[in-house]
Amino acid sequence: VQTIIIKDKGSGDIKIDGSVYSECMDELNLIDSLGADDPLKYIMLASKNLDLKDAVVSSGGLGIWSAGEEIKIDKDCAVSTFARAESIDDKSETGVSFAQVLSPSPAPDNQPPAYIDNNPSDLKIDKNQPDTTIIDGTDYKKLTVDKNNVVRFAETDTIYIEELEFKNANDGEEIHVLFSYRTVVIIEKKLNIGKFVYFNENQQDGVQVFVIDGDANIEENSSFRGMIDARQGKIDVKGKKNEPTIMVGQFIAEEIRSEKEVDWSLDIETPGNILPSYPPAPLDILPLGNIIGSELTSLFVADPEPVVENIVADNVYTLEVDTISGVETVTVFVEVVTIPKKYDLVVQALQGFNFEILSEYDHIIAGFIPVEYLDELNALGFGNDPCVQFARPVFRPILDAGIVTSQGDKAQRSDYVRNGFQIDGSGVKIGIISDSYDALRGNNAALDIQNGDLPAAGVQVLQDGGRLPNPTDEGRAMLQIVHDVAPGAELAFKTGFISAGGFAKSISDLDSTANCNIICDDITYITEPFYEDGIVAKAAEEVVANGVTYVSAAGNYGENTYSADFNGVPIPFGYRISGFAHDFNTNPHPDSVDILQEVKLEPGNYTISLHWEDDYYSNRLKNPKGADIDLDIYLIDDDNNKTIRYNRNFNNKNTDPIEIVDFSVQNATTYTNIMIVSEDSTDVNFKYIFFRYTGKNIIREYKSDQSTIVGQANSPNVIAVGAVLFKNTPEYGKEVPTPASFSSRGGFSVKGQNRTKPDICAPNGVNTTVDLGGRGEEIDGDEFPNFSGTSAAAPHAAGSIALIMEGRKKFLNKETPPDTVKRILIETALDMEEPGHDAASGWGFNQPDKALLAIANPTPILDTYELPAGIDSTNIGDTPFDITINGQYLVDSTCVMFGDQALATNV
Repeated sequence: VQTIIIKDKGSGDIKIDGSVYSECMDELNLIDSLGADDPLKYIMLASKNLDLKDAVVSSGGLGIWSAGEEIKIDKDCAVSTFARAESIDDKSETGVSFAQVLSPSPAPDNQPPAYIDNNPSDLKIDKNQPDTTIIDGTDYKKLTVDKNNVVRFAETDTIYIEELEFKNANDGEEIHVLFSYRTVVIIEKKLNIGKFVYFNENQQDGVQVFVIDGDANIEENSSFRGMIDARQGKIDVKGKKNEPTIMVGQFIAEEIRSEKEVDWSLDIETPGNILPSYPPAPLDILPLGNIIGSELTSLFVADPEPVVENIVADNVYTLEVDTISGVETVTVFVEVVTIPKKYDLVVQALQGFNFEILSEYDHIIAGFIPVEYLDELNALGFGNDPCVQFARPVFRPILDAGIVTSQGDKAQRSDYVRNGFQIDGSGVKIGIISDSYDALRGNNAALDIQNGDLPAAGVQVLQDGGRLPNPTDEGRAMLQIVHDVAPGAELAFKTGFISAGGFAKSISDLDSTANCNIICDDITYITEPFYEDGIVAKAAEEVVANGVTYVSAAGNYGENTYSADFNGVPIPFGYRISGFAHDFNTNPHPDSVDILQEVKLEPGNYTISLHWEDDYYSNRLKNPKGADIDLDIYLIDDDNNKTIRYNRNFNNKNTDPIEIVDFSVQNATTYTNIMIVSEDSTDVNFKYIFFRYTGKNIIREYKSDQSTIVGQANSPNVIAVGAVLFKNTPEYGKEVPTPASFSSRGGFSVKGQNRTKPDICAPNGVNTTVDLGGRGEEIDGDEFPNFSGTSAAAPHAAGSIALIMEGRKKFLNKETPPDTVKRILIETALDMEEPGHDAASGWGFNQPDKALLAIANPTPILDTYELPAGIDSTNIGDTPFDITINGQYLVDSTCVMFGDQALATNV
């Protein structure tokens, strides 16, 4: 049974040959019924030729968007969807009918990205490699992979490759190509996928391949899952009789040819440019109820199969493949919040789930659990004796990210302090908490020690951070900065990149085990409370009470925040959301209600954390209650205000008042809207922060307070450090320093107390040997990587504090407790904005030289002196004259002696 369309076109007679037709409709109705005006409904889109031979198309349309072109479908094809072009030559004889629209199809919505030539090198992966080869985000000129290999693209970002070739393999010697979530590969010239190549075998969503100026060829016995956009060239796919090549995704090119047996099916997960990091699952899929949230529920429903050692590590999930009882099993890193009195019972139950505990703190357990046991974990929250209050994935924390010397040393004049006062931080020990110290490939730390970028005695490492995927060694970069500023100080390190509880334990251990005088961190856990001091902030305050000075990076979140008292109005019909939405418009006129706040999202990765002022169950060891109110956050398009892009959809009552939204924006800058929703018109203060973001001026309207310093950095006795580019300081010609635009702003009150943050600012954008993606030549023109962010500013402050501590001991014979350190930094800081404290710059730019000059004079060094003209140095005589002395470390109180007589001086 077929559909016949009679178009108002041409001048010949129309003959009906006796066939049976299900219906006769006009073309516009047919296009609408098929969705044939939506380019995302097509599995193949070509601008010129589309030629199918012996192909099976089970889902997705076939389209040519240029006028005057023809789709050719051979007699052995089976197309069960639709085709749209100005001409369709259908010779298929399979008896399977499909709709035909005789007009050009829509063109793709977006243009391909540009190829960026970073002068890469070739990489050839020879056959029969014993281990999985990790492609870590480096760009390549020509990347060639030979047979019998497993390669994994570990980055979730963009990789640029001039040519990508997977050579022909054999049955039993296949090439397995694995990806992380939403990897984008941009190829300049050509993509060749040979025989027996399984591309994106682990079926990660959002994998996109752009071939900018060339062709894509896929040979027989292979499979491809993802998207190929080669619109300036051809996509040529070959199959083999009875052994079809499998093509799943969407394919765009100038010409597309399918020969022999190829099976095609469309797989476009999410329309538009905003892609959630995981597909939310219905919470009622677990019959007892749900305490594990939609993130873990979605993972349980997906039931991932083991493929390689580490199959994914993104901002939501950290997954591994572990061998348990001889069987490869996928495990996920989770945080289990127990009912405090049932803690031991939970530990016992988790042992039965093959749970690997990585950290324990108060009533919270963090570790890896097999995905297949997530329903069993969920069941611990129900029944006659529930013992788990809730569980969630451990969201990846955020880094407020020798032969090399930090330019910040000069910018804050700590070099002046060392040389002028002959102090170097000796007698002081500084502990750093970050992601990792020496977890990257290569003997990096040993080389840094050899080159003098770290102390000859090394660093006391209590625990490195290589246990979890994708370490950066940012901790080593921080230690290098400290060593530049205070080379005599002892150094220690412990990772904070396990869980919030593990972070708190690291703080305690650097105090009690390593006996540090100063502790400095650069980590933010987005689940730590905004509205009260969480376990990390409490741990920091405890060590301060023990006499340890605590320094924390203020954060790199700029002014990307919104907070207000929830002003609920009924949600209008048509949003597919019930309840009340926050009215962003403060105008009381009823016609001025606006429940959508516009945001501008450039391509990149985003994480929003929404908190509201309620009880945090995980932060109470005694009599925890949990939240009374449940808020939700949505991203909603302007398209009739109906397309809900993302929501975690989890009832927070009796748990923590937190919602996390993690997503990426693909292809093009997108304008969308934020909606904050409650089931009733509740009265509660809420705040959201963009912790991961791209670009500036994200929030386009209804801007509120700009404070983004939260967590331990907002703790009262912690020294929160903002960032100033080293070049924007007096030592580099800028009379008044300016805070970095990304440096987090202070001003957020906790329990009615404004914490007056940040405390000071210090330099960033400086050289280290650790490549953290800094813009080396763009910032300073040299070859060394630049370390930017408050992660770089905080260790500058920590090193300068070590100099102050030693100096006060040397010149005053006094110890310097934390409150004295903070007072000195505030009193000696260089004011940067309006007089007094400012939300962006704190009390001003760090000046350790002023702190030392207040208690001692530097030792002057005489370089040269100058006599007035006409004065003979061999026969001075008795006529008074002035002498000019040139030297270093000369101050107003420097005394010049002539014999035993002090001369009058001015500097």
